[in-house]
Amino acid sequence: MRFYTALIAHADTGLSADDLVEEAQNGSAAVYHYDFEVPDGTAHELICLIGRGLFFQNDWTMDDTCSTIVEDLTVDNDIPDPEIEKVLAQWDEEKKAYEETRDYMDERTESMNPPVCWNPNDPVNW
Repeated sequence: MRFYTALIAHADTGLSADDLVEEAQNGSAAVYHYDFEVPDGTAHELICLIGRGLFFQNDWTMDDTCSTIVEDLTVDNDIPDPEIEKVLAQWDEEKKAYEETRDYMDERTESMNPPVCWNPNDPVNW
């Protein structure tokens, strides 16, 4: 798989296609980016169509905008995000509480002897 980033900004920002890459790497709010991946060997024309499709899907047009598509400008996902870490910790706590409750309920239901309501060998039921 190959990773690409589609960059777009309003033309009135005065940025060129080369400036978009630099501004995006600096975290500029004027440059919007859309990351996507394609299989190895995908034609350049198809990659451009996917990038433009992402622009159009997010209400951009080709009028009064400057855009480019570059390879592998995606954010490194190995950098821990504090918000994501909090959510994952909360999920772990909820999962642990669920498993404890489930184990407790399993223990209780194992010790219960349900009443026998039907016995096919009982002559009263014939």
